Amino acid sequence: VNQKSLTSLNCSYCSRMTDQSLLAISINLNNLQRLYIRRCRALTDAGINELDKLTKLEVIDISECSTFITSKGIEDALCSKFNPCLKELYLGGLEIKENIIYLITRNLPNLTVLDLSACGNAVTNNAVQSICGKLRWLRELKLSLCYRITDAGITGIYHTHIEDDVEQLRASRNSGVHNNLEKEITQEDFEEHFKFGYFNTGISIARLRGLTVLKLQGCKLTDISLQIFKFIELKKLSISHCSGFTMLGFESLVKNCPAIESIDLEASKVVTDSVVLCLILNLPRLRVLKLEKCTSLTNVCLDFLLNFGTLLRYISFIGCMEVNDLNKINELGYKVRHLMHVM
Repeated sequence: VNQKSLTSLNCSYCSRMTDQSLLAISINLNNLQRLYIRRCRALTDAGINELDKLTKLEVIDISECSTFITSKGIEDALCSKFNPCLKELYLGGLEIKENIIYLITRNLPNLTVLDLSACGNAVTNNAVQSICGKLRWLRELKLSLCYRITDAGITGIYHTHIEDDVEQLRASRNSGVHNNLEKEITQEDFEEHFKFGYFNTGISIARLRGLTVLKLQGCKLTDISLQIFKFIELKKLSISHCSGFTMLGFESLVKNCPAIESIDLEASKVVTDSVVLCLILNLPRLRVLKLEKCTSLTNVCLDFLLNFGTLLRYISFIGCMEVNDLNKINELGYKVRHLMHVM
């Protein structure tokens, strides 16, 4: 605390970081711009409330801190007042309420990084719409494990009961029971309606044109969301544990997001050999391909990777039980710097 000119402090994972520690920091380090206190689980609201004294803060990471930090504490410390200085906010794993997100979008307009991973109860479709509408300078948006997010939040689809109607239609198709109207409605028809704004009365995530990192692990998304992704600067995308995509969605993704360098598709049963081929042929900058537990993959994808994926630097097949041709795997290992494969 004697380093008055200190601008960056990282105390993450420090079990001895207490409320008294934060009090001392807030009093003595007035020039602090970046503070990282991730997983400091001895902290409570009393300590977090001291952060409002650090008026020059541009980056604050309080992810995975204790359950003693509540929405009220975060509100008082970080987002109750207008603050154009804060650029990066990390709240992953905290038990916050939905109103906190609305306060963030209203009072922290210049955020470039927002991490709300595993804040499942707080991140609703309405909350995502608020983010898309007000935080236009975002470069990184992390919403992994926010299971309440659907196409409605990502695309702005706000048609009465539309999600229920679509689910009922899909269920009837699967059961083989169709009436004349259902026979006429195809996925393409639905997408055309969406494309021309028939259902779209909200705000699309495509409004965040500067996104370079987008993490949506475990969200309930379909091709409709992938088709709305139009990020020419997007480098890292995580859509692992999502099962609503088809080849149509991936074709749209590679067309509209050509700069992707890393994509995480872990545990996506919809990822087939053809999807892998589509990605490596159409994403020239792709270097990291995570395919753990993609159980629909076979040895055919190894041929595609050997012929067209030589620029990749990291591939993971862990848990892909049908990818088991050891000769081809070894050959691929000579071409790819980091090849992860465990049968």
